[in-house]
Amino acid sequence: MIYLSNAFSLQMLNEGNPIIRKLSEKEIPELLLTLDDDVNEFFLRPKSIVGHQDTANVLSDVLKVNVAYNREQVVLNIGDVLFVAQYTGGRLPEGATELPVGSTFIFYQISIVKWNPTEEHEKVSTFYFAYIDEGDCPGSLVKTAKEIFGEIEYE
Repeated sequence: MIYLSNAFSLQMLNEGNPIIRKLSEKEIPELLLTLDDDVNEFFLRPKSIVGHQDTANVLSDVLKVNVAYNREQVVLNIGDVLFVAQYTGGRLPEGATELPVGSTFIFYQISIVKWNPTEEHEKVSTFYFAYIDEGDCPGSLVKTAKEIFGEIEYE
């Protein structure tokens, strides 16, 4: 399923792991294509789970498409994608329909994937926990890093 929201919470996760990517301004038109009423076979229309009426109104104005207010809790599973429009700039005035001066939306794409840790990830985890176990001493950190990764060559 594909969703559009104004927030993301770890409570939304059911299975899989989130990959979070900030979208560039160039990628916003691609998001708009998925919101268009004339959806082609390559895009699925995201379900709005924007939980505040004023945010939905302002987001509709910014994206130039109707973004429905829908205060619904969802659980994300492997294969789901959540587009988040993160509002920044203070509290929206009640009844707002346009983006206040100095405010903006930052867009993120959160994809839920099945991901098994690789050997490198396990090394990083081992390194991190060895560092925690041995304390903050830089000497033990360097020793632990060399034990786990071997000598590191810099170009």
